[in-house]
Order: sequence, then structure tokens, then C-alpha cells
Amino acid sequence: MSISYVVGGLLILHAGYSSYEHHQFLSSTDIPTDIILELVIGLVVLNFGVLASIINTPRLGIAHSQVVKHANRYLRPIEMSAAMDSINALGVSEFEEFDTRVEFLDIRQKRKEYLEWAGKN
Repeated sequence: MSISYVVGGLLILHAGYSSYEHHQFLSSTDIPTDIILELVIGLVVLNFGVLASIINTPRLGIAHSQVVKHANRYLRPIEMSAAMDSINALGVSEFEEFDTRVEFLDIRQKRKEYLEWAGKN
């Protein structure tokens, strides 16, 4: 993984330096395709290294001196119940985007609610 960081970074740096040299000698022409290809390959290698390095590392337990490994090697799965609890705590239902569509709004009811609210304030 760290090798891909180094290789990708070196390819990107070399492509930049080659582009600089090319513009010093032939500033009127476009950048050659081999420099562009080197840059794209460097970006792909670097991005692959970044994505491959997202791994859950094992941790040392606090109460005991044993290594605790995660159930999943990569990212933790999304827990919908926890996500919905945080959304519901805001007072938003899971069907909020359907409930607030303009086609389903009762304008008279909303005006009445607004007038009641404005009368209190």
C-alpha cells in the first residue's frame, strides 16, 4: 500500500517535471500523450493505494492484553436503526421527502398554522 503511494507520487512528479521541460523547449505545442498517460497512470496508482489502505486495524484491548479484531476487514456496515434514530431525534420522519412535496401540501392548513404561530409571537 505504501509502495503505491510512492510509485504514484513519483509518476505524478515525473509527469509534472516532464511537462515543465517540454514547455521550456517547445512552448507552442501541446503536451505529449505519453506525459498525459504517465499522469493518469500515476493518479490511478495513487488512488488505488489510498483505497486499499482503508482497512480496520486490530486493536489492543483495554481490560485485557489481547488483540481484538474487527468482524469486517474494511469499513463498518451502516446500521440503519442508529441512523434513523438520529434522524428521528430531529423530528424528521423517514418519509419526510414524500410528506413535504408540493403536490401533497394543504395550503389552507399551512396558512392556518402560520397565522396561529404568528398570533402567538
